[in-house]
Amino acid sequence: KAFSREDLETMYGFCTFYCIDKINKGDSDYLKVLFDLYRDMLTQGLLYEQGVLSEWRYKNLVTVGIRLKEYEWTERFIHDYKDALEKRVQQNAFKYNLANFYYSVRRHEDALEILNNVRFTDLVYILDARTLMLKIFYDLDEEETLNYQLDAFKSYINRNKNISDSASRRYNNLLKHMRQIQRLRGRIQFNKDKKAIADLAKIKEQILKNRSKITNPPWLLAKIDEIVQGTK
Repeated sequence: KAFSREDLETMYGFCTFYCIDKINKGDSDYLKVLFDLYRDMLTQGLLYEQGVLSEWRYKNLVTVGIRLKEYEWTERFIHDYKDALEKRVQQNAFKYNLANFYYSVRRHEDALEILNNVRFTDLVYILDARTLMLKIFYDLDEEETLNYQLDAFKSYINRNKNISDSASRRYNNLLKHMRQIQRLRGRIQFNKDKKAIADLAKIKEQILKNRSKITNPPWLLAKIDEIVQGTK
């Protein structure tokens, strides 16, 4: 209570940036710390800008809550704070985060229904929504649909001049590794191909080494670990 709002925002900002940097470098212990910081900021009204909840902080809280499996709290937050978002971005932010939540609790059909029936207008949401669709088709083992979507997404990224070169590289690396993992998964499921298992380990090393150059490395690493666990 001794600090001004400006001072609090600065101090919490340093703390959250520190946690995000640690998480991006692979230290998942900081997820819980970040989650608690965000909830403190929410309680104190520090996530608001001119009385409006930032859409990116809304998304960050949902993402961290999902990764910590704080499902009950996260679902309630998505609905309770929808109206606090700026009207212009409200539907994009709410629908995407709800679809992402449904995916995380394996309600794939509900997630797909949202993604197929909402026209996302912001480039960030378009990229995130298409990535989420790929993850759903991978989990559903819809190989033909996944391959089609991978090709279509790659084409979209490469021809869209509004996507920065660095973002384009990160997304293309995601698509490349997702395609590799999908192919190796089929070989391993079919006959526990030892070479495929070794190739999968090499891909994991590449992802760990270059995680800052890849979109969504935690998801890729989790899918590799799932396949490996299935061979034991």
